[in-house]
Amino acid sequence: MGFVRSANDPTVYKKYQGVEDVLLLCLLREFKQITLKTFEMMDLGLMRYFLGLEVKQSNGSLFVSQGRYVEDLLSKADMLHCKPVGSPMNSNEKLHSQDCSGDANPSKYRMLIRRLLYLTHTRPDIMHAVSIVSRFMKTPSMHHLGAVK
Repeated sequence: MGFVRSANDPTVYKKYQGVEDVLLLCLLREFKQITLKTFEMMDLGLMRYFLGLEVKQSNGSLFVSQGRYVEDLLSKADMLHCKPVGSPMNSNEKLHSQDCSGDANPSKYRMLIRRLLYLTHTRPDIMHAVSIVSRFMKTPSMHHLGAVK
């Protein structure tokens, strides 16, 4: 086929043809047929779920959400039956590294922050709040954990 594996990312293949270099990052029917013939693989149709992302495709539109991912995150934070809030963080709340409200479990805190960071792919509105609470990953307090929740 003439594709060359990228040295930077082994999941990316490039094909150089003529003077112009073209990198295809979309699904083309011809490319799909060639790869199906060349490699042992199967066509599973349109993508519906991938790495925590729910994907819906129709009429040239693509909708991505993380509903199941959020439910799993709420479960891990022991918040499955919590009340929804209108904003991601209380604007009057001030967090400090010298908080004396008791130590929170650092492993659990970091796990929640990592998951919230991944959630920002489809929820950029929470990015500022997540960046604030991520400052306390070394020694989180119960107050910091409360802000995460």
